[in-house]
Amino acid sequence: MLLREEFKNTIGYISELVDTVIVTAQDMMDSEDLKQILYMVLVTGNFLNAVSKIGRAHVWTPVTWNDL
Repeated sequence: MLLREEFKNTIGYISELVDTVIVTAQDMMDSEDLKQILYMVLVTGNFLNAVSKIGRAHVWTPVTWNDL
């Protein structure tokens, strides 16, 4: 019976952590400031890749993030 009690406590603890991760991920998806920062990083990376002779990475667009 001790194992069942430990299992219930562990599931309760893990459930709270998963809920926190879900809420945080949703907040990040809804954050306009984060989207703007990621966009600026993306534009900078694409620019650096375009002007570099050794950079052969694929160019990403903000629409590409939705596909991930």
